[in-house]
Formats: sequence, structure tokens, C-alpha cells
Amino acid sequence: MRRLAISVRWNEREAGRAAILIVALAVVLLVPVSARAQDANYWSMSYGSIGQLLGGVVIGSVRDLSATYYNPGGLVLNEDPDLLITVDALQAERLHIQTDDPGTELDVTANRASWAPSILAGALPFAGPKSRMAWSYLPRFKTDFIGNENRTFGDAQGELNTEALFIEKLSENWYGGTWSRRFGAGFGIGGTGYLAYRSFRYRREFNAQEDSAGAPGGTALITDNIRYKHYRMLAKIGAAWDRGPMQLGLTITTPSLGLFGNGQIGFTRSVADVDLDGDQTPDNYLARGYDEPDSDYYSSWAIGAGGSYLFRATRLHLTAEWYKGSNTTVLRSDTFSPGEGLGDIQLELDANLDDVFNIGAGIEQPVSEMTSLFAGFTLDQSALAKPYDSRFASAQWDLYHLTVGAATRMRGSRITGGIGYTWGGTDEYDLFDDFFPNNDNIAPVESDLRYSRIMLLVGFEIGGSRATPEGSSTPPEGSNTPPEGTTPTPEAP
Repeated sequence: MRRLAISVRWNEREAGRAAILIVALAVVLLVPVSARAQDANYWSMSYGSIGQLLGGVVIGSVRDLSATYYNPGGLVLNEDPDLLITVDALQAERLHIQTDDPGTELDVTANRASWAPSILAGALPFAGPKSRMAWSYLPRFKTDFIGNENRTFGDAQGELNTEALFIEKLSENWYGGTWSRRFGAGFGIGGTGYLAYRSFRYRREFNAQEDSAGAPGGTALITDNIRYKHYRMLAKIGAAWDRGPMQLGLTITTPSLGLFGNGQIGFTRSVADVDLDGDQTPDNYLARGYDEPDSDYYSSWAIGAGGSYLFRATRLHLTAEWYKGSNTTVLRSDTFSPGEGLGDIQLELDANLDDVFNIGAGIEQPVSEMTSLFAGFTLDQSALAKPYDSRFASAQWDLYHLTVGAATRMRGSRITGGIGYTWGGTDEYDLFDDFFPNNDNIAPVESDLRYSRIMLLVGFEIGGSRATPEGSSTPPEGSNTPPEGTTPTPEAP
């Protein structure tokens, strides 16, 4: 990708002003980073009443309607309620950032209340005696942030007044239809076809004015503006095996097939009354560009495997999933000249993603005939590869998720509640690395970043059910005897 390079030669006095400007930019624009802390992590959202409590560690053991996503082959192995709704009810996020300069240390806390579903799924009545069909809706990524900050920085030479505006709205929703069929006792295969819609808006605006010894000084304006929407199709295929105390599962997610999309991409770089070349004479500078190209977005292969084992009354869960990396140019403008005396450039928005291997474990412990306790722990690695485009995503740090909660059945339906805690960070987070990319005198600001999130989880399964509670020792349909050393559990009312 070719970006506009502003080559600046600072004299000794201007170097100090440049350092203040870069610190100001970095600190002011740090505020919205917390809203983007999971834009490159695949396991930051979990689905289903039990899947949420186990952190999504259910590829081999999912038997409710969240099987439409985790493993379509497992959908047919149990008779589940007709409707599944789970929500991330409340989130509180904290971001701590510190650079080598103690003056740039910053703590950001964001609280968000939301009752939007993390999955909504329902059974379809027409499937056949050995088959099940279902529909589902789930958000894979969702960010909605608008931030505006005004700050003043001072030194012996005067003040620098800054204002920053940051807008990011990312929404990727999957709409699916699932078919699953039983083959023999305790074995099912199935598939879900998804229509995925991705919508993205990004605007970053920064302006600064220097007041030197009470007199107006130089000004700077920097903006980036990006929008796109894109439709694509993909599928998830799964097989599930349920026999005695053991459950196993295997899934394959296909690469996506792009359908259509469009977008906008543009920028402005303006400097007035600042000595750019060190000749003691104020200079003015303006470069800008804008285009409306078609958009493209691609998701690659993923292969997952998991299982669970019932040991006496305790069920242990394990899941691993590998995601193939990809490199996609989401937007690419036509070639144009950004201003007089400047060479032709081409604007691009790139999605550069690495291979990722995630793994997690969970435990399930019944405490009564109708109630069980759950806990899960997962490693959620960032897929963001270097070199990365920070306008596409910024989370180049790995996350760890811990979940605990309980599920109980009431008159054939199931209600779940729990708490999730996420943390992670990096020692090599580059702040503000793309405004002056080719200027050796203004290096990126490296910082130490630590992120955490706490979340309230709520789930409902509504409708009649002939299934036993998740984790019970009742053998799957077709098995004539219960697992060794256990006794059948009565059906839930």
C-alpha cells in the first residue's frame, strides 16, 4: 500500500514542538482504543446459554440451538427448546496505557449496557424423523463508538490546544439456515449456510493550534475518513458423536464467497504557519484525496475440534480451533495526485491477518437434578499481522477469557446467568504510526498496554423440551445402557 508521506526536517526548536505534537496526538486519540480492543480476535463472543458459560468450548459437546454455529452435526442429537436467546447484558472495559514518558500514562474506563442478543435461534418444524432444521442470527463483530476530546498541553514555549474526534462503527451479522441428520446411534452431521453482512465506518479527525508566548502559532489538521459495506456467503459443516460418557465433534468453516459491496476512502493533511523545512520561515502544506471504490472482504478456512468426557458427575470440555490467515485489500482507490508538486498515490485499506490457533477448556458440575455450575477458560489470539493497517483493526494483543455461571431448568425451559472476565495486553503497541510514516525524526510511540473487561451473561431457552439437562448422564438416543458407573437421570419436566 502506498500512503502519502510527509517528509519533515525539524530544526532544534521545531523538534521540541514536534515531540509535543506527537505526544498530544497519541494521548488524545488513545481514548477510543478500548472500543476496538477485540476487532482482531475470533473468540471474543460466545453463543448459547451453555456456550456462554463455558466460553465457547463446546464444539464437541454442544446440544442446544447454538449448535447451528458451533457444530451443526450436534443439533440433531437432542430434542431442544424451540427458541434460544442469549445476551451480553452489561460490559465494563478498562484500558491502561503507558509510554516511556510518564506524562502519557492514561487509564480509560468505559461502561456499556446492552440487551442486544448474542444469538437468536429457533427450530423449524419441517425436517423429517431423523433430521432437524433451524434458523439463526448472530453478531460476529460489533463496535459502536463516538468520542470527542479537547486537551491543552503546555511547555516553556507556550501552549498547544488540541481537539480530537473519533468515530468507529463496525457491525458484522450472520444470518443462517441449518440442516442436521442423525446416522445411527449418537452420530450426526450437518451444515449451516450463512449470509454475512459487514458494515464499517471510521473517521479520525485531529486539529491543533499552538499559542506561543500569547501569540497565535501554527495549526494542523489531520483527518481519515473510511466507509464500506460488503455482503458475502460462507458455510460451516460439522460432525458430532455422542456415545456413553464421551462426546466428540469436528467442524470446518469454508472460505467466504464475496457477493458485492462499495465504500468510500479519503484523507486530509493540512499544516499552516509551521516551519517544515527549518529555514526559519513558516510554511503551509495541504494534501487531500477522496474516492468511492468497490469493497471486498474475505474470510478464510477454519477447522475446529473438541470433546467432552463425563467422569462420575463431572463433565470436562476441551476445544481447539485453527483459523487460516488472509490478506485482502478491502478498499483501493484510483490513482490520483493529492496536491500540487506531489507524486501520484493510491489509497488502500488492507486486512492482513495471520494464522491463529485458539484453545480452551471448561468444566460442568451438577448440583441438583435441574441445576449445574459451569466454568471456562480460553486463549483468544489476535489475528492481526504486521504490517497492519490500524484503520482496519488495532488489537494486536492476545486475550484471555474466564467465565463462570449456573444454569437451571424451569418447566421445560432453561435460564442461565454468569460473569465473564477478559484480560490481555502487549509491550509493543505502536501509537500513531501512520500519520508521518516516512519521517525518521518522528518515530512511532511505543507503549505498554493492558486491557480488561467484565461482562454479565444472561441466557434463555424457551419452549418444551424432551432433553435432559446439559451434562446429565443419560445416554444418547439409541444407547441401551447408561454410561458405566452411572444411573439414568429423569427427564426434565
